[in-house]
Amino acid sequence: MVINFNTHQRLGEGVYAIVYEVEGRAFKLFKRYPQVPPKQTEEGRGLTFQHQCQAYEIASSDPILKNHIATYYGRAIIDDVIDEDGSSVKDAYLLDCCYVVEVMRGVETKTASALRLGEIEQVDHIRQATDKFASIGIVFLDSSVFDAADPVRYKFIDFELPYY
Repeated sequence: MVINFNTHQRLGEGVYAIVYEVEGRAFKLFKRYPQVPPKQTEEGRGLTFQHQCQAYEIASSDPILKNHIATYYGRAIIDDVIDEDGSSVKDAYLLDCCYVVEVMRGVETKTASALRLGEIEQVDHIRQATDKFASIGIVFLDSSVFDAADPVRYKFIDFELPYY
C-alpha cells in the first residue's frame, strides 16, 4: 500500500498521525516526528497506535458501541509515502503503525476540552456511550464524535486504552 499526497485526499492531521482517504476508507498513519518525550517518541507513538487498535477491537465487539464508532477495518502496513513532489517521505512515518476505519462525514465535535465534554455529555445518548467506554476501560477524552446530536447516527473516533 502506498499513500500518495497527490492522489489521496488528506482528511486530517494531528500531533501523532495523518489521515488519508484511500479507496473510500480512512488510513490513519502515525508520524515518526517530532520526538518529544514521553509519549511523542517512536515508542510512545507505537504504544498509542497499539492502544487505539486494541480499543477499536474491544469497542467493535460491544453490542452498544459497535454501532457508534467508526467501522474498524484493522491494521495496514504502508510500503511508501509519496509527497506532492513525487518524492518518498516514508522515513517520516512509522509504516507499521497504520490502521483503517470508515471515513467519517458530518459535524465533528472534539471532546478534548473539559467544557466541551461537559456540554456534549448533557445529551443522553452521548452520556450513555461515554459511560460505556469508561466501563470497559476505554479513554475517550481526546476523541471526536460525529453527528453528536443524532441519537442514531453519532459515531466516535480517536479513543484508546489508557497509556499507563
